[in-house]
Amino acid sequence: MKTLILNNAHQVQNQENTFKARLGYEIEKGKKELVDFAKYLYVVAVLVLLVVAILEIKRMYQIDLFPGIDTPFDNVYFAGKEQFGQGVL
Repeated sequence: MKTLILNNAHQVQNQENTFKARLGYEIEKGKKELVDFAKYLYVVAVLVLLVVAILEIKRMYQIDLFPGIDTPFDNVYFAGKEQFGQGVL
Protein backbone atom coordinates (compact mmCIF):
# COMPACT_ATOMS: atom_id res chain seq x y z
CA MET A 1 0.00 0.00 0.00
CA LYS A 2 2.76 2.44 0.86
CA THR A 3 4.39 1.90 -2.52
CA LEU A 4 1.08 2.63 -4.22
CA ILE A 5 0.67 5.86 -2.28
CA LEU A 6 4.25 6.92 -3.00
CA ASN A 7 3.84 6.15 -6.68
CA ASN A 8 0.57 8.07 -6.73
CA ALA A 9 2.22 11.04 -4.99
CA HIS A 10 5.12 10.81 -7.44
CA GLN A 11 2.68 10.78 -10.37
CA VAL A 12 0.89 13.85 -9.00
CA GLN A 13 4.23 15.64 -8.57
CA ASN A 14 5.28 14.57 -12.07
CA GLN A 15 1.98 15.83 -13.52
CA GLU A 16 2.46 19.18 -11.80
CA ASN A 17 5.98 19.50 -13.24
CA THR A 18 4.71 18.49 -16.66
CA PHE A 19 1.89 21.05 -16.41
CA LYS A 20 4.31 23.79 -15.34
CA ALA A 21 6.70 22.94 -18.15
CA ARG A 22 3.89 22.85 -20.68
CA LEU A 23 2.43 26.11 -19.38
CA GLY A 24 5.86 27.77 -19.58
CA TYR A 25 6.29 26.49 -23.13
CA GLU A 26 2.86 27.79 -24.16
CA ILE A 27 3.57 31.21 -22.65
CA GLU A 28 6.89 31.46 -24.49
CA LYS A 29 5.19 30.35 -27.70
CA GLY A 30 2.49 33.00 -27.20
CA LYS A 31 5.11 35.69 -26.63
CA LYS A 32 6.90 34.71 -29.83
CA GLU A 33 3.65 34.80 -31.81
CA LEU A 34 2.79 38.21 -30.36
CA VAL A 35 6.20 39.60 -31.30
CA ASP A 36 5.86 38.17 -34.81
CA PHE A 37 2.42 39.74 -35.16
CA ALA A 38 3.77 43.11 -33.98
CA LYS A 39 6.57 42.91 -36.56
CA TYR A 40 4.15 42.24 -39.39
CA LEU A 41 1.78 44.95 -38.18
CA TYR A 42 4.68 47.42 -38.12
CA VAL A 43 5.71 46.51 -41.68
CA VAL A 44 2.13 46.91 -42.92
CA ALA A 45 1.77 50.29 -41.17
CA VAL A 46 5.03 51.55 -42.68
CA LEU A 47 4.00 50.42 -46.16
CA VAL A 48 0.60 52.11 -45.86
CA LEU A 49 2.21 55.35 -44.70
CA LEU A 50 4.72 55.12 -47.55
CA VAL A 51 1.94 54.76 -50.12
CA VAL A 52 0.04 57.68 -48.59
CA ALA A 53 3.20 59.83 -48.64
CA ILE A 54 3.86 58.94 -52.28
CA LEU A 55 0.30 59.86 -53.26
CA GLU A 56 0.52 63.17 -51.39
CA ILE A 57 3.89 64.05 -52.97
CA LYS A 58 2.56 63.01 -56.36
CA ARG A 59 -0.37 65.37 -56.01
CA MET A 60 1.67 68.20 -54.46
CA TYR A 61 4.22 68.27 -57.28
CA GLN A 62 1.69 67.19 -59.96
CA ILE A 63 3.67 64.13 -61.00
CA ASP A 64 1.69 61.90 -63.36
CA LEU A 65 2.71 58.77 -65.18
CA PHE A 66 0.34 59.79 -67.95
CA PRO A 67 -0.19 63.56 -68.11
CA GLY A 68 -3.74 64.56 -67.23
CA ILE A 69 -4.79 61.03 -66.19
CA ASP A 70 -5.14 60.06 -62.55
CA THR A 71 -4.68 56.46 -61.54
CA PRO A 72 -7.48 54.58 -59.75
CA PHE A 73 -5.38 54.71 -56.56
CA ASP A 74 -5.37 58.51 -56.75
CA ASN A 75 -9.12 58.61 -57.27
CA VAL A 76 -9.89 56.27 -54.36
CA TYR A 77 -7.43 57.91 -51.98
CA PHE A 78 -8.50 61.49 -52.61
CA ALA A 79 -12.23 60.65 -52.68
CA GLY A 80 -11.83 58.98 -49.28
CA LYS A 81 -9.71 61.85 -48.01
CA GLU A 82 -12.33 64.40 -49.03
CA GLN A 83 -15.13 62.30 -47.55
CA PHE A 84 -13.42 61.98 -44.17
CA GLY A 85 -12.00 65.50 -44.28
CA GLN A 86 -15.47 67.11 -44.56
CA GLY A 87 -16.66 65.50 -41.34
CA VAL A 88 -13.47 66.17 -39.38
CA LEU A 89 -12.50 69.63 -40.50
